[in-house]
Amino acid sequence: MKKWLIAVIAIGIIVLSVGAGYAAKSYGARTRNTISTGVIDIDLKEKRTDGSDFTDLVGVLPASAHEKRVSVVNSGDEAAWVRVKLEKSVTLAPGKAGTPDPSLVSLDIDTASWEYKSGYYYYTPALTGGSETTPLFTSVSFSPAMDAGYSGCSVQIKVTAEAVQYRSNESGGCVDAFGRLS
Repeated sequence: MKKWLIAVIAIGIIVLSVGAGYAAKSYGARTRNTISTGVIDIDLKEKRTDGSDFTDLVGVLPASAHEKRVSVVNSGDEAAWVRVKLEKSVTLAPGKAGTPDPSLVSLDIDTASWEYKSGYYYYTPALTGGSETTPLFTSVSFSPAMDAGYSGCSVQIKVTAEAVQYRSNESGGCVDAFGRLS
């Protein structure tokens, strides 16, 4: 009986050792999933009709118009809605008195492809990846009403472009897509 008890204990120890060893060797699986978003990336283009880059103008006279083509390029791979903010400012030359009037500088805005609302021009079609908008404007005109008080002044046209993804914002158009951001 003593041998039988020792045999049962030995078998129990062996069974427990195998169970403990099995538990120590448990297996699992791990996976890694990468989720990438599309790229929305835009660039502003300031060109002339011949394709050359726009450079600052010097010696501009009243009652004149000068070529400046401003457009937006979607250099990303996803379609996007685009809007542009324009800010004009006129700074009088040192020693000149008066309050400058930025409305004496006008831009020939393309109202067929761009819609103005709340301080922004919205490009009405979605801009696909790798494509370019029609120019927002193609020339800058200086009014004949710019008298001698504007001699030596400087004019700045600040152009700021923004884009949001088209996907998930298809319905409602560009203005609504930006409106959902606020």
